[in-house]
Amino acid sequence: TIPVKQQFLAPKRGGGIVKDVFLYLVPNVSVAALEFSLEINPATQRSRISLQTRIENRLPHKTNDTLAIDSQFRLRTELYNSTGEKITQLSDVAVSVKKNQEIIIPQLLEILNPQLWTPGNPHSYIIKSTIYAGDILLDEFIRSLPVYVLNANDDSLTFNNGSFEFRGVTYIPSYGENGKLAT
Repeated sequence: TIPVKQQFLAPKRGGGIVKDVFLYLVPNVSVAALEFSLEINPATQRSRISLQTRIENRLPHKTNDTLAIDSQFRLRTELYNSTGEKITQLSDVAVSVKKNQEIIIPQLLEILNPQLWTPGNPHSYIIKSTIYAGDILLDEFIRSLPVYVLNANDDSLTFNNGSFEFRGVTYIPSYGENGKLAT
């Protein structure tokens, strides 16, 4: 419906869409989430990343579509550096996800001599997981992966095996004519 112009004393005279409407498209078969845990071994200069990729198949049990997608898919996981250069690609994983189901695919990734994230050099790796039906790209999921080590000791924090401390200021505004906000 087309909204009627609002008038004084009759603001709700007509109906219709009066604000922006946004449509969000989610593929029926998608990479729903990509979680990771990170272990860094400073002695060997290697970083092990355990990935958990969740794939959902939202297709209903019955479809009238003769071109309906099968339940056999292929998951591809790639790692890029911050400039977009591909570092490694894991072997494609054949995945079977039945209609109206989801599965979690565990994968293991290693980075040799990882470049650590610091506030002065905010380098992040990029993990890209894509799912294919044959050669047709169905969905891709991209996530940033900063590599760093933050440890809490008894009396201090260490960040990338160096000392770390928070530095900041607590600002309490004061308005002279109205008084102080905190005493």
